[in-house]
Amino acid sequence: MEKRKSVLLVDDDIYVLEAAKEVLKYKYNIITATSGEEAIEIIKKEPQNLVILDINLGGISGIETLEIIRSIDDNLPVIMLSGMNTIKTVIKSIKLGANDFLDKPFDIKDLRNAVQEAIGDNGKDTGNGTKEISVDIEQFAQNTAKYISRGEVKLKNALQQFKEEYIDYIHNKFRSKSEDRMNN
Repeated sequence: MEKRKSVLLVDDDIYVLEAAKEVLKYKYNIITATSGEEAIEIIKKEPQNLVILDINLGGISGIETLEIIRSIDDNLPVIMLSGMNTIKTVIKSIKLGANDFLDKPFDIKDLRNAVQEAIGDNGKDTGNGTKEISVDIEQFAQNTAKYISRGEVKLKNALQQFKEEYIDYIHNKFRSKSEDRMNN
């Protein structure tokens, strides 16, 4: 019987950890950590087959954690998660060797596919014991465009809400001054 592969989930949001654990626990051994520091200690003690790492962690960030993971094991697959990402963050993650980048809240099917792809034998052997991972530029471009458009929508909604509240504030302030003048 083949040993189940080990997946380390790293997120400071317990609900995200539990959701991802629930999705993956039937096929993989799941270990959880709530900080980058804790994840690094686990990786040093126990070899992992995959790390799923949130970018926004308390303590050291997911990006800093990824850098340290790369110094420990340059071939360990890492999938980055974030609910608040920027193009700069996505690009930095990819440059540091992240295998994939998923938005939170994540789609269960996307998470399963990303895990299978990261753990699976999807790379070509380079002859020196490492695997060459092919990057689907088109998919990366589509995901990047999706992150940008989501951010723009959130920004537009926030600006619209600010504008409406500011107009209400000015209107109420003006009305208050007018009423004061009428009463005097």
